Amino acid sequence: MQSLVSTMFPGVAAMGNIHPLFVHYPIALLSAFLLCEALGALFGCDRLRTAATWMLYLGTLGAVAAVIAGFLGAEKVAHTAEVHEILERHQHLGLVVLALAVFLSAWRTLVGASFSCKAQFIHIAAGAVMVGVMVFGADLGGLMVYKHGVATVFTRDAQGGHHMHDGAAPALNPAGEVPEVGHPDKGNHSSDHRH
Repeated sequence: MQSLVSTMFPGVAAMGNIHPLFVHYPIALLSAFLLCEALGALFGCDRLRTAATWMLYLGTLGAVAAVIAGFLGAEKVAHTAEVHEILERHQHLGLVVLALAVFLSAWRTLVGASFSCKAQFIHIAAGAVMVGVMVFGADLGGLMVYKHGVATVFTRDAQGGHHMHDGAAPALNPAGEVPEVGHPDKGNHSSDHRH
């Protein structure tokens, strides 16, 4: 089975954890929920509000999957003490997003479409807070991957796939790349080897 996955989905097989597979669904769906709900309330369009309902439900399920995968993946990826602080903030923001999504989903399930104007305003405001928190959480996720190389092949090779809370991230060469393990001077003579 693992061989089949590796053959059909080599990118998935190479991943250190599956959190990136799920995280984009709640980002897209919960953002679309807020947009549809706000437009539906503004123009009195029940179809937009129905679409918002389904996006909220699906986005909440995506958030559950992303949070679970994120906590499982956090134990497997190599990272430094500096990154660990970012990771913990990222996790806390993810839990806030999940809590708000579950709250809004439960509220919507119980009340249905019979929102008063005040309740609808609170619903949209809570959705806006949820999306705002999600944006900050996503930014921290991007910071870990694109600045610190968390869960990339470079940090897995350079740090052995374990937590590195007392160490430093692997140094980049002048080209901005992580040298291969076992070749500490690789990339230092790039100007001498032009093809």
